[in-house]
Amino acid sequence: MIYDVAIIGSGPAGMTAALYGMRAGMSVLLLEKAFPGGQMVSSHNIENYPGFHGISGAELAQAMKKQLTEIDYKTAEVVQMDLSGSIKLLTTKKETFQAKNVIIATGANPRKLGFSNEEKLTGRGVSYCATCDGAFYRNKTATVIGGGNTALEDALYLAKFCEQVNLVHRRTAFRGDQSTLNQIRANEKIKIYTEYIPVELVGEEQLSEVVLEHTETKDRLTLKTDGLFVAIGYQPNVSFLPEGILKSDFGEIITDKNMMTNLEDVYAIGDVRRKELRQIVTACSDGAEVISAIQRKVNL
Repeated sequence: MIYDVAIIGSGPAGMTAALYGMRAGMSVLLLEKAFPGGQMVSSHNIENYPGFHGISGAELAQAMKKQLTEIDYKTAEVVQMDLSGSIKLLTTKKETFQAKNVIIATGANPRKLGFSNEEKLTGRGVSYCATCDGAFYRNKTATVIGGGNTALEDALYLAKFCEQVNLVHRRTAFRGDQSTLNQIRANEKIKIYTEYIPVELVGEEQLSEVVLEHTETKDRLTLKTDGLFVAIGYQPNVSFLPEGILKSDFGEIITDKNMMTNLEDVYAIGDVRRKELRQIVTACSDGAEVISAIQRKVNL
């Protein structure tokens, strides 16, 4: 079978594209190597998605998935791609699929700090998902690194469990929503350290301290902490892609206004592409836009 559209990744962007493709009467294949929802699943409480005032990312992901009643959804990892011809080939470990159009919606993974012992301490005090691991630090001290919405939300979430939460940001101004920042400042459990960066993780088998350095004075400060939650952005999931797809210096796929890459009939949507705002609602917008663009092209 040759699908009209094959989508790689079932985050909010991929699932929205699948939904719009399905409703447009297209034959749609959706390939996901893990579980639906992508990074959205790690959000414990979503308050900025229209129509829902407080819903977990996992709940929203399942609600989106239930709408995909007339597509082929397969749990499989794409390991090889041939995007050169008019019919694209997507190969998993078990089979090869054919499609006229390919949409890359593979999202991004959390960026790491880059310390030599970071990997060793991951799961031993270092985490990239407060929702996943926050409960392990009940009545303990946690430290969050970052200045965007994810970092602010993580700090608020951890304050529910922890005795104290340190929030560390390298700048004076935060990038997150002002309403969330107001909640941060009003929470007595959260202590803010601005103009500091982490320079060392201390601990052999378990994290015990994080050493901070002031960005201007270079003075150092050591914080005792049971858990360190890193929220400094994401690295686009593009390592599996063949050569030839244009990407930014940060690894984001470059697209035009119709979400098309430099390769004909190959598109990118959501956090994997270069864009200014990365939110669930903008990922969904990408998913709707890309199907509309494919329809317009077919009808020319």
